[in-house]
Amino acid sequence: MKIDQSKLPSQTNGAQSPAVKSQVDSMRANQQASTTPQSKPAPAANVDISSASASAAQAAKEALRGEKPLDTELLDKIRERIASGDFQIDYDKVAENILADAISSAAARRRAQ
Repeated sequence: MKIDQSKLPSQTNGAQSPAVKSQVDSMRANQQASTTPQSKPAPAANVDISSASASAAQAAKEALRGEKPLDTELLDKIRERIASGDFQIDYDKVAENILADAISSAAARRRAQ
C-alpha cells in the first residue's frame, strides 16, 4: 500500500491532536517498513516430493493387497442396468452404511486414544 504524503497532515502543524499524530506516525512507519527490503526466513523443513510420493504409492499398494479384487462381471451387470434404467438405488441402505462407517470410525479413534 502506498500512502500519498501530500494528503497527510504535516507534522509541523501545532493544532494536530495526539490521536491524529499517532495515526500519522503509525502510517508513516508502516510505509517505511513496507518499502525496506525484507530478508526471507529460512524454510522450516525441506520436503523431497519424489520420496513422499514413492512412500504414498507403497502404502497404497499395501492397502490394496488386503482388498478383494474387483468383480468385473458384477460391475458390467450394474452398468447395463444403469444404462437401461432398471437400476434402483436403496437410499435408506446407503445412508445406513454411511452412518455405520462413521460410527465405527469414531469408535476406532476413541479406542486408539
